[in-house]
Amino acid sequence: MALVQYRGYRYSVPLKLMYVSVLPIIFTAYTVYLIGEGGLTLLWSAYNKANTNPFLNWLACAHMTPTGLIPCPNSLLYYFTVVPRNIDAAYIAVHIVMYAVLSVIFAIVWVNLAGLSAEDQAKYIVQGGMHIPGFRPSPKVIAKFLDRYVRMLTIISGLIVGVIAALGDIAGVFGGGIGLILVVEIVIQYYTLALQEQLFEIYPGLKRLLGKE
Repeated sequence: MALVQYRGYRYSVPLKLMYVSVLPIIFTAYTVYLIGEGGLTLLWSAYNKANTNPFLNWLACAHMTPTGLIPCPNSLLYYFTVVPRNIDAAYIAVHIVMYAVLSVIFAIVWVNLAGLSAEDQAKYIVQGGMHIPGFRPSPKVIAKFLDRYVRMLTIISGLIVGVIAALGDIAGVFGGGIGLILVVEIVIQYYTLALQEQLFEIYPGLKRLLGKE
């Protein structure tokens, strides 16, 4: 959290552990689905349905059964299928790592696009007439101070949502991994709102500053 000062008031602005929203994991799940279902499955269906091409077998190998498509465990398609019926330990490990890495990448992209970067946060602090004690009220100076925290929280929160979503998929929870992340996000939002209301009760002037009245 960052300690800021406004007209004699000093208070801490918490930087949430779950700094990124649910959108990075949605992008992650969609990317995995697009590569698996939209790319590799179509490749298998069009060019390797008999599984006779050694090179294509490495990319897309599967068997059609009455209950649906079952990818071969030695195929890339297997790891881009969201929880195949023939799941094994290798799939679990790859699925968790893949979701974690992609989620971190999309979290970094989202933080910069959604106005959550250290530069954006510093700009909001200065424009709001606030400053961090011991630092000049300059967006560049404050951004440099906040950067290490924002960068760390972005990576950590990306990892957390990625791992939770992957475990949700593997465990077969209702709504999948994204549904589990949504539940976690809602709980955290309610908790954050409760802390915010407590902060407004302690510092009524802050509520007027942020336009909450």
